[in-house]
Amino acid sequence: MTNDLRYTRFDFGGMLCRMPPRPLLSLLFLLLILASAAAVDDSACTTQVVGKLPQGTKFQVVTAINDSAIEVLLGGAATSEVVPVTGQPFHAARRIRVKEAVSPTHLVQAMVLHLPGAVQKGDTVLVSAWIRAPEMTANASGCVSMHLQLARQPWTVKASASTIATTEWRQMFAYGKAEEDYPAGSLSVSWPLGCQRQTIDLAGLVVLDLGPSFARAALPISHVTYPGQEPNAPWRAEATQRIERFRKGDLIVQVNDADGKPVADANVDISQRRLAFGLGTFIGSRAIALNADGQRFCEHLARFNRVTTPIYWSDWGWPKKRDLYLGLAQWAHDNEFTARAHPLIYPGWSFLPAALQESKNDPAELQERILAHIREMCAAMGPSDFREYDVTNELRDLDDVHNLVGRDGVAAWFAEARKNLPPGTKLALNENTILTHTGATSTNQDIYLGWIRDLEARGQKPDVVGFQAHFDEALTSPTRVWEILDRFAATGCELQITEFDLNTLDQSAQADYTRDFLTTVFAHPAVTAFTMWGFWEGEMWRPDAALYRPDWSAKPNGLAFDSLIRSWRTETQCRTDADGTAHVRGFRGDYAISVTGNGASWHGMATLTESTTVVAVIRR
Repeated sequence: MTNDLRYTRFDFGGMLCRMPPRPLLSLLFLLLILASAAAVDDSACTTQVVGKLPQGTKFQVVTAINDSAIEVLLGGAATSEVVPVTGQPFHAARRIRVKEAVSPTHLVQAMVLHLPGAVQKGDTVLVSAWIRAPEMTANASGCVSMHLQLARQPWTVKASASTIATTEWRQMFAYGKAEEDYPAGSLSVSWPLGCQRQTIDLAGLVVLDLGPSFARAALPISHVTYPGQEPNAPWRAEATQRIERFRKGDLIVQVNDADGKPVADANVDISQRRLAFGLGTFIGSRAIALNADGQRFCEHLARFNRVTTPIYWSDWGWPKKRDLYLGLAQWAHDNEFTARAHPLIYPGWSFLPAALQESKNDPAELQERILAHIREMCAAMGPSDFREYDVTNELRDLDDVHNLVGRDGVAAWFAEARKNLPPGTKLALNENTILTHTGATSTNQDIYLGWIRDLEARGQKPDVVGFQAHFDEALTSPTRVWEILDRFAATGCELQITEFDLNTLDQSAQADYTRDFLTTVFAHPAVTAFTMWGFWEGEMWRPDAALYRPDWSAKPNGLAFDSLIRSWRTETQCRTDADGTAHVRGFRGDYAISVTGNGASWHGMATLTESTTVVAVIRR
């Protein structure tokens, strides 16, 4: 689960960001343009940020700098200059022109190293900067991520944000809670910019320590927009047409009496029980908790028809959590959810048992231990009737294992799972940062498509291609989402959104995009399922992304989600015509049908596909 275009992964308290050692950056890959002036206190920018905080807020300035204190790591893919600015609380900006996308994207980035102020454990840290894309074209926007992180290996990120840059200046904010004391000089700010060809202006960096008791609700927020947000955006009409074509069907109920004669004017009740399209969520221990929150959690699960349950193999997962994982799997089976397991192999050392590294120097032994685990999990989870398994996850970034066992080794994981799971079980490949970050992910897409083709060439083509969709504020337009999905639909694989959330404090935009993104993928014919990565703030890896607050009240995005999925439910009453026929255009899925006429009744079930006819025979 990563939400950064560069190598980033969550590891309990923070994200571990893999970056080349700084000597390697400067000597082999990059041209380091040093500051032309030392960091100075920019009082106008500081005053502007403080003006957005509650009156009387106590704070310490960690740094406030002018543009010339920004270092730029360029290589041959970018240039940098200082440009004048008017009408803002800063008078100049650092302009970076990225000539072409690079991978990893942090090979072009701006940095402010060794922030002069200290930060105390438990304090809230606020980071503010101004951005724009002055040379933006009509069909593209800039994409900017900003990180407060350690100023040394392993570059652990403490606060992070991503947003869209337009031709207008925009203020972006990131914030975090200090997990330990950070002495002066131990933190830095970075902006990785190599995701696409773009020109970005950066200015007005301010980092404030707001102390341990600052009210989180009082934090200033970035106001989020995205292309296609407008109510009359053209993509909406196209989505409606696509949904009508790909997600609906014609349900025909033919009502006859016992002699086979049509029954006119019979009453027909049609009630959809299950949508064919998968609507799911990740579940954890709360689903089987025997308390009030556990009960509420299960009640809210009624809006979903599928769940993803964990099967992580690690020192903090299996086998330590064997009983929990088996319990969740059995719960999903007993409650008739379509269930998928995530994942068999999470192929980075920090996500695997530490003891597995004993086999680092013996790839054959390492591979056999992995295959033995796959056999163990398939046997343990078999009775729970999982329909799908994520065989592996994030191969683009997590190369620790496949660098040793090779691509043939990864294909063997799929082969072993197929051999040990019931026929018809779908095997999935899952990846991050494909649909996110404004869709400026072409390099990531190429790598992911390469993996799919390699597995196919080795006879282990995935049944399902999964897309994590952990969005920050750099939102991707609906039409760009369609373009990316089209690339992967050409593989012939089933596509799924496997891990959706949107992390922002702008709850209005969060609601808009939750509705629009789900509508977008529902309108794409190759997508078969959409899964939230949690929905309740009380059990959510990114609490601000939840649909429901700790007291179970719905946030705006929760209201938008519920309203949208209710609109995809067909419930109707009608009467048969003179030929005994009732015709309903409805969403594909399972239906309960009740017919009454001639003093008799009939009840039955039907599955609506593109076109389904049900013959109801009513007898006195």
